[in-house]
Order: sequence, then structure tokens, then C-alpha cells
Amino acid sequence: MNFGKLKNYSVDGHNVVFEYEQQTTKIQVISPEVMRVFAGFEDDGSYSNAIENHDFALCDFKVDMIRDHVCIETSKMICCVHDNFLVDFYDTNHQPICMDYTGERVMIERVSEETIEMLKNEG
Repeated sequence: MNFGKLKNYSVDGHNVVFEYEQQTTKIQVISPEVMRVFAGFEDDGSYSNAIENHDFALCDFKVDMIRDHVCIETSKMICCVHDNFLVDFYDTNHQPICMDYTGERVMIERVSEETIEMLKNEG
């Protein structure tokens, strides 16, 4: 999915909402250690099972635009959000925790077992 360029962002309670050329997304700050990423495909209101506790108290965080991306910073981590909704997470020493892949994606062609057998038989 191509989200496009980041046009604007806003903070609404524990949500940081990102407006892109093609889509609106958000990140919820659940605790200093946990953020929930919504790519805009979850319109049915369902949540990821990766986060067990859906109840949370507001925690302190700050949001800043830094050059061409937005950073959400808590006392435990930093989340940087870029164009096309590429999201990178760092610890407070700016060491990467998880970074979105930004390289070229190549589709892997799969060959069925039946095709492999046919090719073996043909020599």
C-alpha cells in the first residue's frame, strides 16, 4: 500500500493521527514501552492479539516534527514515523529496536512439485 507523503499529524489524547496523501493512520501510546500501530486497514474496530491488555492509562509522551518525519517519545522508547507510514522504533539511546524495510521488494517465484517433476522428466 502506498500511503504517500505525510501531510499532517495531530494528537488526540493517547492517539497520534497521521494524515497521508492516500490514507489516515494512527499510533496509540499505551504505555512507555508499548505503542499500537494502526495502518488504516482495521476499520472493523478489531485489535491485534499481540497486545493483551486493551485498557491503559495515559502516560506522558511528546510528539515533534523533525525534518521530514514525526517522532513520538516516551520515557522508554522513540517511534519515528515517515512518509508511506514507515515506522521505526528506537530505545532512548537511539539504538534500533525495530525498523521498517525500505529496500526493493522482489517477488519470489514458486514452482510446484508437479512442475519440478515434469521438468525432471523432460531432461
